[in-house]
Amino acid sequence: MIVRHLKLALVTIVLTLSLTVNLYAQSPDAVVTIGNDALLSMTEQQRNALAIKTITSQSKKQSDAAIIRLPEQQLEALSQYMHKNHHRCGGYIWHESESSAQKYLQKVGQQNNDSAAGNRKLVDYTIDNTDSVYALLSRVVKSNLTATVETLGAYNNRYYTQQSGVDSAQWIQSFWSNLASTRNDISVSLYQHNSWAQPSVVATITGQSLPDEVVVVGGHLDSINGSSPSNGRAPGYDDNASGIAVVSETLRAIVESGFKPERTIKLMGYAAEEVGLRGSGEISDQHFADGVNVVGVAQFDMTGFKGTNNKDIVFMTDYTNAEQNQFMSNLLDHYFTDVEYGYSQCGYGCSDHASWFANGFPASMPFESNFNDYNASIHTANDYQFNPDHAVNFLNLSLAFVAELAKGDADPYESISTLEFSSSTASLNEAATVAVTIERSGLLNETATVNYQTIDGTGLAGEHYQATSGAVSWGVNESGEKSITVSALALSEDASFTLQLSDPGGNGELGEQSTMVINLVNESISQVSLNTDSLDVDESTTAEVRIQRAGDIDQIATVAYQTVNGSASAGTDYTSVSGTLEWAVGDSDDKVIELSVSNVSEDKTFTLDLRNVGGNAELGTIPEVTVTIKNTNTDNDSDQEEPPASNDSGGGALFLISLGLLGLRRVRQSS
Repeated sequence: MIVRHLKLALVTIVLTLSLTVNLYAQSPDAVVTIGNDALLSMTEQQRNALAIKTITSQSKKQSDAAIIRLPEQQLEALSQYMHKNHHRCGGYIWHESESSAQKYLQKVGQQNNDSAAGNRKLVDYTIDNTDSVYALLSRVVKSNLTATVETLGAYNNRYYTQQSGVDSAQWIQSFWSNLASTRNDISVSLYQHNSWAQPSVVATITGQSLPDEVVVVGGHLDSINGSSPSNGRAPGYDDNASGIAVVSETLRAIVESGFKPERTIKLMGYAAEEVGLRGSGEISDQHFADGVNVVGVAQFDMTGFKGTNNKDIVFMTDYTNAEQNQFMSNLLDHYFTDVEYGYSQCGYGCSDHASWFANGFPASMPFESNFNDYNASIHTANDYQFNPDHAVNFLNLSLAFVAELAKGDADPYESISTLEFSSSTASLNEAATVAVTIERSGLLNETATVNYQTIDGTGLAGEHYQATSGAVSWGVNESGEKSITVSALALSEDASFTLQLSDPGGNGELGEQSTMVINLVNESISQVSLNTDSLDVDESTTAEVRIQRAGDIDQIATVAYQTVNGSASAGTDYTSVSGTLEWAVGDSDDKVIELSVSNVSEDKTFTLDLRNVGGNAELGTIPEVTVTIKNTNTDNDSDQEEPPASNDSGGGALFLISLGLLGLRRVRQSS
């Protein structure tokens, strides 16, 4: 029997393996390139699970790449592996054939060599188009970023093979077309891909004097759930609706400011980035094959999560152009001095900039954090994090990038920066201080000033708070918060007053939150508490319970009380009581509640609870007392009738035994 079971198990294993092999055999192979660091870190078991066959490698260097072949249906599992273990979106690059993969690696190797030799600068990077930069920046509205992210996040997912992936791309095309509808020099089209359903989207703003030189700004429009790519929920707020929002608002600012570039600008939303940079790969290859002179590419992939506390923007230095990275950091130094930036690396095939880099086009990827601090919620159903205050840094950089690299002029603009409180209300405890902040947003190309002063409400200056007034100012390109310190005095009750901004100067303009209500909080507290948590009361008597007040007595204090049934019932075993106790200002005397209990046949309990405090009262350590009504009549049992005593003194039992013996004797005689 055991042998038979072993044979059946062996047959089952063989059949399972055979079916698996046949299944993979029926699936067409995909050819991809992957970083050596990722490939070499895989265990043999992991390679076998993915059915990976290594074809060739550039070298044994961790920084180089290898060509592998695996079943097409295993690409989703490879994406999940790369995201989980190496934090890369895709983390590999898909190729049509082995020969195209080999050509790709040759190009990448050449570009890396050229970059190391300093041969990658295609244009002279200058910063001299200030008016156009500020004209574009004057059109920035942070809430527009949020609106785009939420719209794209409403699709179940934006996966490249799904209808929702197609629909979301078509929505972007329609959105961009509407934004550009007033400009005949802007066209918006879908870029159809032959091997999958989802299209890319391209908006082209034709250059006025250098139309054959192209500046590209893009980000990928697809999203993925790593655990269930095709059908899983993947809102992709950060990855990468946030990047598409930046590209979209770049287009809006170009249109609304009347900016007409000297060089052609192409704004792109790439399909199928999460599965091997496919969309950007095809588009970049076509630009290379057509001999298009792409002078610069900016990739915005994940802009909505501030993962590194001391960095606002982090430039990826691998598979990017060092000269253009320096140009973009110079833009930050010149126009956005408050923005903190740094440098990091993201590895092979981490985003669409790699597609442009491979074809020799200068590419940069400003990222939301150091790569190791990335948003851990991406590629899940929980990717809902989006911070417009963080993302706007990338939009500002994008606008400066297109204005200074594409050059060109914009319509005249009015330089305005908005000055307002960071919040409409604040709380201030008595005898304490609070720092109130004033924010500046908008254009920073001029200085700005604003006055402030306190205004009485129920809180009076000199009695409840210290009056303050003055002015704050910002320099050119300064956007940091300014703080005002407000102090409260001793309080006998809560009160409030107003802090008001007025008379803005420079390019300052008052925002919606130009007044702030300061709520003064009286911290006077008294504790009301029972004097005991348990009380024994003899039946048919009365007892007193004391409620004590401790702490501050500069205000009135109130507390409600109520008896609550336990095993004892109100009206039968005790008299129910309820009401409210009140202490006047300066009163700390104990309050007394009298309890009356009835006769009981056994010990019973009920409670007296304190509740619903008022004034400056709060419940103390004993808010409830358990009252036990004690049965004190020890003779109760004697009142009950005893059963009558038997007079036979066991005679009945003896009689039955006798009958039994008699019957036994008769049986013996008869035998």
